[in-house]
Amino acid sequence: MSKPYIIAVAGASGSGKTTFVKDIVQKFGGITLAVLSQDQYYRDMAHLSPRARARVNYDHPDQIDAPLLVQHLAQLAGGKTVAAPQYDFSQHARMSKTTPVKPCSLLVCEGTLTLHYPALRELADLKIFMDVPTDICLVRRIIRDQRDRGRTVAQITSQYLASVQPMFQQYVAPSKEFADIIVHNPRDLVKKLTKLLNIKTNDNS
Repeated sequence: MSKPYIIAVAGASGSGKTTFVKDIVQKFGGITLAVLSQDQYYRDMAHLSPRARARVNYDHPDQIDAPLLVQHLAQLAGGKTVAAPQYDFSQHARMSKTTPVKPCSLLVCEGTLTLHYPALRELADLKIFMDVPTDICLVRRIIRDQRDRGRTVAQITSQYLASVQPMFQQYVAPSKEFADIIVHNPRDLVKKLTKLLNIKTNDNS
């Protein structure tokens, strides 16, 4: 198999990165595709007490195991299968089981900080930044974290004000300058990407 086309997708939490990835998976059924999420690569905090884990700034770039993420991207680019970690957000700990990710023709890496790390940017053939108003992102984050991560509105808003928004301004927003494409609607982006890569989709409309 030839080297995969690698797309790095960055943007604020709640900016539509996951929606974009889901649309790709749904529409690009004629190709082999794999997705690596930055959220799978949070560093394991199991050695800390629950109280100490809650005080960690998980939105800082140092909390992502970027070397392992880059290593896995490089291995996939080289035609090797990787064992991607799984993360338990309710416990702030890496799970014992992993997810096998096989070589593919289209590889998407998504996360708030994917354009922050130089080594990751160097591997990407296309760099995308989702530019969405922060108030919309916050509403989406509240809905997601209540539904998927077992958190209360008070916990979500407290974390947002303490770390999510400050880290967005300090690290995520500046990475927009490295993007090849800046978009506001993930579904419009899928249409553009389809034309760019000349991919036949599953959309019969």
